[in-house]
Amino acid sequence: MDTHPALLRMINTQADAIERLAQADLSGPVERLSGARRIILVGTGTSAHAAELGALMLADAGLDARWASAAHFARWAAPLRPGDAVIVITHTAKTAIARRCPEQTLPAGLPLGS
Repeated sequence: MDTHPALLRMINTQADAIERLAQADLSGPVERLSGARRIILVGTGTSAHAAELGALMLADAGLDARWASAAHFARWAAPLRPGDAVIVITHTAKTAIARRCPEQTLPAGLPLGS
């Protein structure tokens, strides 16, 4: 079975990505999320799996965390409310749905970080 070259590159860089994340300064994201009453993680495909796992880990830490597929969030999610934080997980940020998710945070008056 042939593996797509781009997929193979992504797979081969996962260990390095985890190492970089383990050494990263996360004070900025932590500060942006510190006042959140509810955190919603959003993703598509394998990013949805990461969103689900991330929400479970945050909930295990005692936070009100949920996850949603990007398609569901972009079209049918309940309105965002003050105190919500949205984290959109995407490998490329090129899908129309991934681009639409942050657009929903702005009218709700929520901060948008990059």
